[in-house]
Amino acid sequence: MTPARKMALLFSACAILASGLVAREGWELKAAPDPVHGNAVPTACAGVTHGIDPNRTYTEAECVQITMLSVVKHAAPIQACIVHDMPPAFLAEMADMSFNIGSGGFLKSTMCRQMKAGNYPAACDAILLYYRAGAEDCRTSRKCRGLWLRRQDAHRKCRAALK
Repeated sequence: MTPARKMALLFSACAILASGLVAREGWELKAAPDPVHGNAVPTACAGVTHGIDPNRTYTEAECVQITMLSVVKHAAPIQACIVHDMPPAFLAEMADMSFNIGSGGFLKSTMCRQMKAGNYPAACDAILLYYRAGAEDCRTSRKCRGLWLRRQDAHRKCRAALK
C-alpha cells in the first residue's frame, strides 16, 4: 500500500472519528476529574487528558484545536498497522481505540496485529479485550460501566463497517 493511500485512509478515519468523538466523550470546557482516576487525570474538551490543566477553563476554539491535535496524534501512529486497504469506518474505530488507550498501547495490541494480518473481524473482536480502567473491571464496576458499554458499541460499529 502506498504512503499516499495510507494517508488518505487516515484522513478519512480522522474525519469520521472527530465527528463522533464529541457524542461519545462529551464536550467540557472546564477541566474535570476522570471518573475512575480522579484528579490525577483531568479531562477536558472531547475527553482529552494529555496536557490538560486541572484548574483551567478552555475556550471553544481552544477545545477544537486541542481535540483535533489529539485525534491526529493518536491516529497517525497507527499507519504502522495499515498494510492492506480497509474501510474508513473500520479504521475510524481503530483510531478511536488508539485515542482511548493511547497510540503506544494500540501499536502493541492484538488489534494492530490483526490489522497487519488482514483479519479485520478479529481486530474488531479485540476491542472487547479492553474492559478495564485502571484496576476497575468495567464489565461489573459501577464506576466505569460506561466504558464497557462503549467498547460493546465500538465492537458493533467496527463489525458493521466490514459488511
